Amino acid sequence: MEESAAVPPSSQSAASLKPLLEECGYTGARLETRYRLGDVVIPLVGFASSERDMDSACIAVVDGGSNPEAAVRSCLELAAPVVWVRHNGSVDWWVQRHGTPTRFDSRPADEFPSLVREYKDKLDHNSIYLGRTLARINPAKQLDFVDAGLLPLRREEAGQKLHDTVESMIVATLRAMGRQSPPKNVVREVFKAVFRMLAGKILRDKKVRGFGSLNLNSPTEVLKAVTIHYDKTGAIKPRPSFGYGHLRGAAAILNDAPNFAVVSPESLAYVYEHTLVTRELRKKLGIHATPPWLVDYMVWQLYDWVREIPVEDRHVFEPACGHAPFLLSMMRLLRMELDDLPSDEVHEYLKQHLVGIEFDAFASEIARPSLTLADIPNSNGWRLLEGDMYSSDVLARETANCRILLSNPPYAKFDDREKARCKKAGHAVKYKKAVELITRTIDKLTPGAVFGFVVPQTVISGPEAKHIREFLLNECELAEVCRFPGKVFAFAQIETAIILGRRNLAGTSSAMNRVRIRTVGERGMAAFQHNYAVDEDTSATQEQLLEHPALELMMPALNEVWETLKRNPRVRDVAVVGRGIEYKGKTARKGKPVESRSKRAGFMPGYAGVGRREQAVYTPPPSCWLATDEALIGNPRQGRATGTPQVLVNMGRTSRLRWRIKPLLDEAGLDVKNNFAIIRPAGTGEHALYLWAVLNSPIANAFVASRTMRKHNYEGILGDVPMPLPNQRITDDLVSAASAYRELARKRDAELATHKSAAATRATLFTEPEPEVSVTPESAVRDALLKLDAAVLRAYALPVRLERQLLDYFNGNIRAGVGCTFGDYYPADFKSLVPLHKYVSAGYRGSTVDQVAARMKPDGTSAGTAALRTAAEAFGGDDDKAARYARASALLDQWASEEGDFDARIGPRIEKAIKDTAPRHNPD
Repeated sequence: MEESAAVPPSSQSAASLKPLLEECGYTGARLETRYRLGDVVIPLVGFASSERDMDSACIAVVDGGSNPEAAVRSCLELAAPVVWVRHNGSVDWWVQRHGTPTRFDSRPADEFPSLVREYKDKLDHNSIYLGRTLARINPAKQLDFVDAGLLPLRREEAGQKLHDTVESMIVATLRAMGRQSPPKNVVREVFKAVFRMLAGKILRDKKVRGFGSLNLNSPTEVLKAVTIHYDKTGAIKPRPSFGYGHLRGAAAILNDAPNFAVVSPESLAYVYEHTLVTRELRKKLGIHATPPWLVDYMVWQLYDWVREIPVEDRHVFEPACGHAPFLLSMMRLLRMELDDLPSDEVHEYLKQHLVGIEFDAFASEIARPSLTLADIPNSNGWRLLEGDMYSSDVLARETANCRILLSNPPYAKFDDREKARCKKAGHAVKYKKAVELITRTIDKLTPGAVFGFVVPQTVISGPEAKHIREFLLNECELAEVCRFPGKVFAFAQIETAIILGRRNLAGTSSAMNRVRIRTVGERGMAAFQHNYAVDEDTSATQEQLLEHPALELMMPALNEVWETLKRNPRVRDVAVVGRGIEYKGKTARKGKPVESRSKRAGFMPGYAGVGRREQAVYTPPPSCWLATDEALIGNPRQGRATGTPQVLVNMGRTSRLRWRIKPLLDEAGLDVKNNFAIIRPAGTGEHALYLWAVLNSPIANAFVASRTMRKHNYEGILGDVPMPLPNQRITDDLVSAASAYRELARKRDAELATHKSAAATRATLFTEPEPEVSVTPESAVRDALLKLDAAVLRAYALPVRLERQLLDYFNGNIRAGVGCTFGDYYPADFKSLVPLHKYVSAGYRGSTVDQVAARMKPDGTSAGTAALRTAAEAFGGDDDKAARYARASALLDQWASEEGDFDARIGPRIEKAIKDTAPRHNPD
């Protein structure tokens, strides 16, 4: 692909398309000729900005030869969404994708300019840049020829390559020092030196002035050049304390590394998270690098509000900035808005408008080069403050000066030494670090200032942060709250949320402002990272959120269902709800055991826990022996034996998905350890089996799953589960269905065990073969469970539409431990609104339009025709067969969607149709 510089481009070469790129606005620093990408040289590349990396690449122009697709694939690492391929008298327009590129259009070379001019208003650098950033959020910005999901994948792959290089350099340096287990301060200094050398190579590969002839084999030369580029005052010393000599091996590795010109600063986040932050440091400081895809999402969601802020007032503050991901993303946004200014003026503007603060000085080793690499060719000069932001007034001061506040604060608690330091400085702390940071900043924002926080979910629902939520709902205009499972950070299973909003303008009220409330589930993370798709998307006014006693910034899934049931009694109204016995720690009890598999003195039979998958809901948990000595018990809670039947619910979720609780029936009322929540009838006449059936139902599972994404099923949430309204007949039916299901499932388990034993006996040569054992079909157990669920749902008497929403909530979720393979409630193509109790009934299954048609098997005979006519009359009448079926199906849907009892409204009509038609099509 590379051509000699001495040979001018021919009319058949890719370089001949340069005038078209210039016509689209790619001139000066935005147009690169002969861009080197590893071993590949790309003749022309149009960029959105002067740093010329994968984030800013817009259009690549290549020679295709005999294989245009191969030419497109060869520049995948560049991540330019548009690739023009010149070959055989034609020009192809390709869309670059992470998998297989696709051809968007193809024209003869002399006709290609007219195609480009047709799309000219969408091919400029800003349009394409927005098409791969803002378009992931705003469909109006999407372009047919831009794959918005390409960039995040390329960033991560580039980060992995950088990580491998840095790790190899660190190992080589420590080996040269002869330090197998060096102290932390030495390791940190090695990391610092190695990372600065990496920055030197990136600056050289990007052809920054002063780095073009840099000798990468010389650690001295590299570190001096990078230090001067970082700090022209001379305050930073280039020489590490261990000298330059030990870095020669690292320098050799760096010299042999591939060209890093294409690397974007966002890729350095991967190095920060995977290489430079140790496990101890992450735990101590609560450091969790914000992934670039989440940073971009938050920044671009705030884009319209940012544009309403006057240009000179767009001051950005990122407390706890770490590797400065928000500053970096905002730099790109702000620079795009200053498109007409000269590069040096833009640089000065950005230096004055971006401020970060970080306690860990080591993180600045990522932040400074990240910002510098994003503002090539300019040198450092960024305001990155270092120090303890909690022991001074810096948070309040910088927040008052900014109009854009973005942060992923540390999540850890303050230790005693940190509390003492802050108190001594006159800035005592009251909360955990994340809550403390928001408390000190949010009320200092000026009217119209925008903000975005990445927080643990306790901030949007926990008691410690209730004062923050009250302020947000009363004094701010919230744009969005989005919850995530424990998969956002690479090295922490923390359920998180983001909060986006702005401070109310003077004299305005946000009471009627609608807050977008979104949820991303466990299985939805990949889709969110790729195209920002969410699993649940609803909204509520701030006034509605203020009505909640806890002021939670969340709207649970199926909220209309819960609103419909809000006047129903709760589990806590009919049962005692608590936790099992809490034993003292090993140290306090001097190592004495509190549970045993065998009987021993001072122990009583009880339950200590269950397996997530193998435990069946219709059998009690594995029994054990629990200590009863009061000296070993910290708090008995509700776990002491009562002899009263009770329901035990696993505290640890059985699944990350929506079937997350497995209520078990303890008919003996034994001792229970605090791995269980305990629900015990409170003398109101409720049967324990009745409670067990309700808690095993889709209602209870959906209620719990919609309210927490955490690892535990808290007893407070279980106590809030709505109960059916009292109705003795329905209660008796429900208990009967529960007994039938439990009996049938246990019977099948016993039969399977006997069958397995018999099979083993038959396989023995010297014994008489046992007779075959009949086994209850799995389908029978499934039907019994469906009838139980149907009985529970019938007791709640939800409108059919809401019941269907509830059951569809579990689509694709595994329901384990129920004695059968349990899939979705309804077939994917079943759209009729029919309540479950009717759908599982034999009468309904035999009377649907399709089933009636199948039984009738009309063959054109007079009998078949008469039967169809009779059925059609019962369902509204029409002589055309297709119209009859459509009419009948539509009527079923209409009737089922109406309020009131399904049977009372629809049953007589269906029964009449069956009765009238049965003698004609089924004379036997």
